[in-house]
Amino acid sequence: MARMDLEKEKQLFRALYQRYSNHQAVLVGNDFDMPKDGYTRLYYSGEIVDADGFDHDDLFVHFLLEIPSGWTSEWGSSGDKEPAHFSSQIAQRRKAGRHFFGCPFGWNMEYSAESHLPTDSNYRLDWPRLLFEVVSLDAWNRYRVEGYGFLDVLSAVGSAVETVHTWIPIGEGSNAKLRRYLVGGGAELENLNYVTVPRDFKAKEFSRYGFRTAGAGRLRVRHTLIVQRGISTNGQNKLSYISSRYHRGFRGDPQRASMATFDQAVERVLEAFKRARRRLLEARGILNVD
Repeated sequence: MARMDLEKEKQLFRALYQRYSNHQAVLVGNDFDMPKDGYTRLYYSGEIVDADGFDHDDLFVHFLLEIPSGWTSEWGSSGDKEPAHFSSQIAQRRKAGRHFFGCPFGWNMEYSAESHLPTDSNYRLDWPRLLFEVVSLDAWNRYRVEGYGFLDVLSAVGSAVETVHTWIPIGEGSNAKLRRYLVGGGAELENLNYVTVPRDFKAKEFSRYGFRTAGAGRLRVRHTLIVQRGISTNGQNKLSYISSRYHRGFRGDPQRASMATFDQAVERVLEAFKRARRRLLEARGILNVD
């Protein structure tokens, strides 16, 4: 290939790349709020879709986000002060016995990878979770707890629809059942953190001896996770070690998942670029076409 042709080709690719970069800058922009070096930020959002299998009508849901020690969270995107818990609207039973909520939620969470260094090979990073309390309130103001449940925040970037199976505490004898049916009330948890084993529980065994429970209905939740992280070049090896170790036993690693997705995207762009270059050379007759 002549030198003049090479120069023309380089100019053509530079102009093409510049045009593509300008187009991306217009669409995406350049003003990004980046996490600090060594920090990972999670954008978590979703909705309580519906519920079924509960005994009574006129349901609503109390829910809250429980985060581990060392994490920070903001409700929504405005950074307003987060309430103690949140509530959905009251939903009545519709077709197929379902209660439709469509109640949205969203949090921005952040943690420092350096503050969660693995202590041994079996180290597991403590992960946030949603706690739910399903309640019924009818026209006679009879208040009944219909079920408790919890859901781990997604541990890999993406979206999923998951079913939360709930349970309910039950009282002793037929009097408790009659009281619940006629006037409402009944056994309930004072602290919603005891829906599952509390994070601050340090004993070897969590005993519920004498605490009677029964299975209740189901909640359907759609949730989405986006991960953004700031990487310090000085701590690259340390962060890589965390990335390979800290999520053992979970469904995935948000940092590894996000980096794998990025690597795949880069590979796809490079392959498309090679194909475009080959077609350009073939069109100019520089390459022999079989």
